[in-house]
Amino acid sequence: MRRIRAVSFDAGGTLIGIAEPVGVTYARFARAAGFPADADALDEGFRRAFATAPPLAPTAGHAATLLEFELSWWRAIVAASLGYALCEDVPPSRAGDLERFFAATFAWYAEPAAWRLLPDAAGAVRELDGRGLRLAVLSNFDRRLHGLIDAFGLCDAFSAIVPSSEAGAAKPARGAFDHVRRQLSGGGTLAAGECLHVGDSVREDVAGALGAGWRAVWIDRHGHGHGDGGSGSAATTGLPDGAARITTLHDLSSLAVSF
Repeated sequence: MRRIRAVSFDAGGTLIGIAEPVGVTYARFARAAGFPADADALDEGFRRAFATAPPLAPTAGHAATLLEFELSWWRAIVAASLGYALCEDVPPSRAGDLERFFAATFAWYAEPAAWRLLPDAAGAVRELDGRGLRLAVLSNFDRRLHGLIDAFGLCDAFSAIVPSSEAGAAKPARGAFDHVRRQLSGGGTLAAGECLHVGDSVREDVAGALGAGWRAVWIDRHGHGHGDGGSGSAATTGLPDGAARITTLHDLSSLAVSF
């Protein structure tokens, strides 16, 4: 078994979490834009829209700028969430109101106030950094991720912060893991088997990492024994070979791996 030389972390649900339910946030900005949408309906609309969205990574040959791609991707999510809550699409006559609603939500989630650093994140990151490991953040996110990690005071611990929109591939695609491994290698050689990825999604983080030849750790924060919205019980079927389960990032130091 190769010694682990590099560790990457997912962001949302692993290092950071939202400060309040998405539906509550969306409802506040929707009302300000003149849409009396219910918070619970907006939350469900967001869940559905996010689950069926294409990967948050531009395809090869994409003509728009990266910012234009990111804005377009999130605009579609927000519009679909609102449409679900209102039980109808927003009419063209209210396109300006919809854009105000979208712009407010996009700006809000760039602010650290919209997020919280999870209690075990800083300690675990600092411990691994102190051991001399190369660390990264690899998340299905956009470029706002850089500012958030910096705002929470962890930027100096990471050799790379890689949102999927910059990687050109989103987890679980192998390309996302290959991209961050190249970033972590620093011009040297870093084998896939020397890399470990930690995340809260069995499908995106665990399966994706293993498919790229990495080791993988699933953080089961709620201790439910299943991930990804309850699809597939890890407690019943077991995690794939090469993966470990933890309930807090503090458990990383006690894993049966050689750092």
